[in-house]
Amino acid sequence: MARASDPEQLAFAAREARCLVTADVRHFRTLGVEAVREQRPHAGIILSSPRFRGAIGAIVGALARVAPRYPGGLGEYDVIYLTREPAR
Repeated sequence: MARASDPEQLAFAAREARCLVTADVRHFRTLGVEAVREQRPHAGIILSSPRFRGAIGAIVGALARVAPRYPGGLGEYDVIYLTREPAR
């Protein structure tokens, strides 16, 4: 799927019933809005802030903090933002 367009990637994730995690906030936020307008459900979009760029461990940690809030998975039109753990 590396060469697939953004809409193709979202459609693939939807067919596989998988949420899509991406740092491409601008494009996928728009795709999320279009999905609602056109009534094209997906399995959720998780947007990662550019502040996570290159910090795979931080992304994994943020996903682990979010997962318990969605035990049944994201809704078919959900778009959520990952945030870094608050400073201690």
